[in-house]
Amino acid sequence: MDWMQSDISRYPTIDGLKEAVALLKAPRPLGGISDGADRWNAAVLAILSHNYHRDGDHLTAQNGLHPLTLTHYRTGQANADKPKKQRRLESWRERTQHTEKIFALMSDLAAVLDRLTGGNTIIMHHPGATAPNTPITPEALKARVRVNPKVLSEHHELHEVVAEMTQFFIERYAQPLACAFSEARTQYQWKRVDDNTDTSTYTPPSPNFAQLPLVSAPIHKNSSVFEIHGRPSGVLQRMLASCLASTTNFSADKHVRFAKIPSVQGKDSGRGVNTLNETRKITVVTAIEDFNDTGADNADRDIPVVNPSGSLPDKLLGTSIASLHIQSPSQLSGYPDRHYVNNGPIQSFGRNTERVLLELGFPDRMHSVCFEIHNEYLMKQWVKAIEMLFPTRLDRASAVAEAMAADMEH
Repeated sequence: MDWMQSDISRYPTIDGLKEAVALLKAPRPLGGISDGADRWNAAVLAILSHNYHRDGDHLTAQNGLHPLTLTHYRTGQANADKPKKQRRLESWRERTQHTEKIFALMSDLAAVLDRLTGGNTIIMHHPGATAPNTPITPEALKARVRVNPKVLSEHHELHEVVAEMTQFFIERYAQPLACAFSEARTQYQWKRVDDNTDTSTYTPPSPNFAQLPLVSAPIHKNSSVFEIHGRPSGVLQRMLASCLASTTNFSADKHVRFAKIPSVQGKDSGRGVNTLNETRKITVVTAIEDFNDTGADNADRDIPVVNPSGSLPDKLLGTSIASLHIQSPSQLSGYPDRHYVNNGPIQSFGRNTERVLLELGFPDRMHSVCFEIHNEYLMKQWVKAIEMLFPTRLDRASAVAEAMAADMEH
């Protein structure tokens, strides 16, 4: 008998899983285990999902969406006993929990595969749907990533690889598909629901991209699943370029922000690594630590004074720094983003900027960043742009912006 013809055949949807669990009673020994019900639900979900990766139904679509996608988003619509808003909210929660179960099952199997074979498996996922009232841009998207924590603990240089892979996935893969999903959502007239949020006024918080770790802390303690923010196009490349630019005289700004991963077998998680034939010390900090409180910053050099009055030029104070929304040069001008790589001789932005960068310990190549900022941002945005694109602290960014402004007056 074919599976689809059997009495227990169900689609791996929310309702399909509920019906299958009701039909397939859990083995009695699982009854005395604390998480026995969760284990049985995962087993039934695996049964319902078996062979879906090769069932030949990948290209079936209705206006761009697979029929199971439509079924998934219709969850709870038939329940007319509850108010419409409450019904939508409960359905959203139920869909979220169901998809989290699926991703957890995938992550479990990936962990087993890695432990058995000694290999490494990475899973990246974006749900298609986006947060309410947000543009579909890389910095507004997040990817759920399954990666082996042991790899991140023992190979710090691979934090950069995971961050770059995730950023590429978000920019080049998830973003266009999220746009396609949004168009389909509009066509089907679906409304978006956010837990306990009025979607008409809700604006999700924008993270400080210079403060984000390359790989965030796992979503749960001891988990191998990470939720990684996208960054504005080009920001990650600039950050990595600035951190790799110097191995000797780079002060606090060479401290790449990594998630704190527990050490393995007592090994020191702060050891040096060798990347691109250059050795640099990696400081491991938690995702919630304040960058200004790291040890190297506390012993930082004095900030050079360019303006004797002690205040920034008026042109640099046109907008509150906290309220600025910095866009990458590619977003502003429409051309493909460029790395800060100077193929010819480095040119000084000016005497004041040269002195400040030298005293703060920045490498000479950061003059190229200063030229880019000058060409792509209004002067009132310079402080925030420097803080994000170098990246560096606010007081150091202010000193560099002040020096740049002084050089522009000469």
